[in-house]
Order: sequence, then structure tokens, then C-alpha cells
Amino acid sequence: MRDHVRRYLSVPGDDVAYDLIRCAMETPANLAVAPLQDLMRLDGSARLNKPGSSTGNWQWRYQREQLDALEAEQALKLRVLLAKNGR
Repeated sequence: MRDHVRRYLSVPGDDVAYDLIRCAMETPANLAVAPLQDLMRLDGSARLNKPGSSTGNWQWRYQREQLDALEAEQALKLRVLLAKNGR
């Protein structure tokens, strides 16, 4: 999957989550949504929904420290991306 995304988007693939977020922001769609887990670069343990599983879904919750880290590490990059795409 990662290699497919890398080839499709013509990117190195070092940060697939950001590459997909950037791709969504660059579309002409009126709305682009980026899951918080992707913005925070979290792994599969932060999934909200596990298809085919009737239990354990919708358990993940963000922590204030995670939002603080996101702001410190990604805020400027995200602001530039949003401004560049008129969002």
C-alpha cells in the first residue's frame, strides 16, 4: 500500500500520512478532512473502527499532551498547507 501511494503521488514516501493529507487539501473539493490520528502520525493502536469487529471500536481518545505536541511540531506546516490551498 505504501509503495502504491508513493508511486501514485510521485513522492519519496517518507511521510505517507502527510502526503495523503496534502493530496486531500489540494483537491477542488469544498471539504477536506484529515483524521486527527493521521495529523498526529499515530500508529494502528489509535484506530477508531476495526472493520468486521463488533467490539473495541470507538475507544481511542486523544490526550491534551498529544494536541500540544501536534501544535508544537506541525502547526506551521499545516498553516502553510491550508493557506496555499485556500482552506
